[in-house]
Amino acid sequence: MAGNVGEDGLYENVSEYVRDLIRREGAGRPRRFPRRAAAAARMSRYQLSPAAKGQIAEIYAYTHATWGRAQADRY
Repeated sequence: MAGNVGEDGLYENVSEYVRDLIRREGAGRPRRFPRRAAAAARMSRYQLSPAAKGQIAEIYAYTHATWGRAQADRY
């Protein structure tokens, strides 16, 4: 793990490395929550309100300023 994290590694920090491991592990498995997937598909039809968009922009700006653009883009 230490070789994968830091200036010479593929990941900036340990949490980024762990998240990628979790994603990779889940990618090979069948989806366990088909109802959640269906609910997410229904929700994708809705538009965010201007207030919600503003809050998301604030969160992005804070994350960008605190942890950098790469981290902000992930969230």
